[in-house]
Amino acid sequence: MKIVIIRHAKVNMEWEKRYDSKLYDLACKKYDTSDIVPISEIIFNENSIDVIYISELSRSYETAYQLFGKTDFCKTSLINEVPLKSFKDTKKKNPLWIWNFIGRLQWLFNNRRQPETRRQTLIRAKKAIELVENNNKDCFIITHGFYMRTLIKELRSKGYKIEKQTRMGIANLDKIIAIK
Repeated sequence: MKIVIIRHAKVNMEWEKRYDSKLYDLACKKYDTSDIVPISEIIFNENSIDVIYISELSRSYETAYQLFGKTDFCKTSLINEVPLKSFKDTKKKNPLWIWNFIGRLQWLFNNRRQPETRRQTLIRAKKAIELVENNNKDCFIITHGFYMRTLIKELRSKGYKIEKQTRMGIANLDKIIAIK
């Protein structure tokens, strides 16, 4: 089975450099509802794949629509991005990277301040793989950068061979192929 995992297109939103907790939480919500930057060229031409899974977030749908046109997508919350919120309540303005970094650390250590813990994300990734394997068809998964790390790690543990990445991170529209 071949699974082509694609990170959504760039989101059309500019982050501020500093936030207090309330404004950071609002910015995270705004990001989750913002449109994507239009894709200038189609870079995927995998005609043999019939199923396209998308998350419930609009940027996943918009990316799939721009890449593949009007077709039936299988929408599932199992591949949504790992939600993020402020790591504490404060009126003090901190740099954006501090909010992101400490929030993700809280996720890593299963801190309940975050809307989802690492354990919960892992369970979700296992269920997503089960869904795909039960369908037993080659597929695309249009998902999100941070979630992709957990999904790829779990695919490896299930015996999938993962196409190597050349970059440290996962950029918008990056494609990673998992084969079993």
